[in-house]
Amino acid sequence: MHLPRLAYYQATDRATAIEALQSSASSAVLAGGLSLIPELRSRHKSATLLVDITRIPELAQTRSPADDDPACPVAVGAAVRLAEVLTAIDSWHEHQLLREALGSVGTWLVRTQATAGGILGQANPAGQLAAVCAVLDAEIAISGGYGTRVVKAGEQFAGRGCGPGELITELRFPGLSADEGWSFDMCRRRSFRAIVGGVAARVRLGAGMTCRSGRVAPFTAGHDGTAIAAVAEFLDGRAIDEQAAVAAGRIATDAVATRDDHLATAEYRRHMVGVMVERALLIAAQRAVRIRATGGEIG
Repeated sequence: MHLPRLAYYQATDRATAIEALQSSASSAVLAGGLSLIPELRSRHKSATLLVDITRIPELAQTRSPADDDPACPVAVGAAVRLAEVLTAIDSWHEHQLLREALGSVGTWLVRTQATAGGILGQANPAGQLAAVCAVLDAEIAISGGYGTRVVKAGEQFAGRGCGPGELITELRFPGLSADEGWSFDMCRRRSFRAIVGGVAARVRLGAGMTCRSGRVAPFTAGHDGTAIAAVAEFLDGRAIDEQAAVAAGRIATDAVATRDDHLATAEYRRHMVGVMVERALLIAAQRAVRIRATGGEIG
């Protein structure tokens, strides 16, 4: 099906983009367009004006962390392609969880077109980025006629982020500290490799294998994109061994909300989340131990 009749505006700076967005009650932002254009063509989404932000210089930059604090956020402009983000953070050990997650989005060709800002604009809580944002406590900068405000990325996935006439301008991903381990894994349908779901996790260990802090977020159909608070509460002050990981997996199974779709049943998804949380915690804890042994190299 062809695109509906609509107006197109190529913005050259943030101010004109916001002005254009506010000029129409039915406007949409074009960043990568890989999700937006098919939705417009299928009439699942409607718009009378497309505002293209891909040629706004300030939105096409990735700012590196401060040299004296590598764990501080890396700032990604809304129009930066995923492939460009991956290249920029490739050597930053503190951002390997983010690199692993972004590298799992589509194929290489998709990543050369897709933008993190576009994914945030779609606000799909069942996607990889939702889980990583929850685990890393990421933030987004939103600009409007009033100026700029910063909110937690989770607000966007909950539908309380970017509103009409506003523009997501930047995503801020904190890095992992030198004593944290991480894990990111996905479950796919074996026949055609479609993603059923997955889990992102980070843990900080104290003495031995005792957990000082932990955060686990699944991504799958039906889940709201948040980290599971009950798992974090259970892990606090507890040694992460196989028994604790199994128990945390059971807690996650009980806590996660899922739904049926053409890929899997809700029951299958709940079981999957439990198994993957168990696995992710053990991998993250083992990685934290290796980091501690090697003096802070995150691998």
